[in-house]
Amino acid sequence: MDFNIQYPETKAVIAISISLISYYCYFYLTSSKRLNHYFVSRYPEASFYIKKILFNKIAGFTFFALIPGIIYSSVWHIDLNQFGVSINKIIENWYWVIGLPLLISLINYFSAKSPDMYYRYPQMRIKNWTVHTFLLSAFGWTIYLIGYEFLFRGILLLSCVEAFGIWPAIAINVSIYSAIHLPNGMKETLGAIPFGLIACLLMLTSGSILIPIIMHISLSVSTEFFTIRYNPEMKFIN
Repeated sequence: MDFNIQYPETKAVIAISISLISYYCYFYLTSSKRLNHYFVSRYPEASFYIKKILFNKIAGFTFFALIPGIIYSSVWHIDLNQFGVSINKIIENWYWVIGLPLLISLINYFSAKSPDMYYRYPQMRIKNWTVHTFLLSAFGWTIYLIGYEFLFRGILLLSCVEAFGIWPAIAINVSIYSAIHLPNGMKETLGAIPFGLIACLLMLTSGSILIPIIMHISLSVSTEFFTIRYNPEMKFIN
């Protein structure tokens, strides 16, 4: 039996394993009651949310990008050019870079009016929001989602495409991506299916992971902005 890690199939199986292990390490760390108690006992309400959520986002970047990136770079010598991380790719796909944030923000302008949305977002349950607080939240989302997309639409997707072909790779990617949303409820679990499909297609057609990253950041940050604006218990202050 040959366990050569250079085989595409072996590489893909390792990518699937790393994706699942990374997510569940992140999930169990950030869901820890002991960790939550640590933040609750040391920080008042608004400060608690800021520090706890930023800790979660940094932990996400660590488990989704930093650790898997080090492993893959060490074993397979991955170059970021494989992920289309370059200014040229942004210029080539300028219509996605501009169009996606505008379209997503427009959709969220209407969808965020639903009470179901502003009961779940923003993650920082702060009543009075300053520009500084919102920028901290946006920064948290940005680093978290860079790591998230690097793992799922980078390492996982591209390894599976190399081993199994485009559509089986997309099916694996969307299945795992949807399944890890189960703790967030059935709506997000089902909603992750079309979103994951679109993110995979954008990655493969544009040749750049920057496009799904921009799409995902636009979705999360605009959702937070509009849910703060529409939530009767929250407001922006000077």
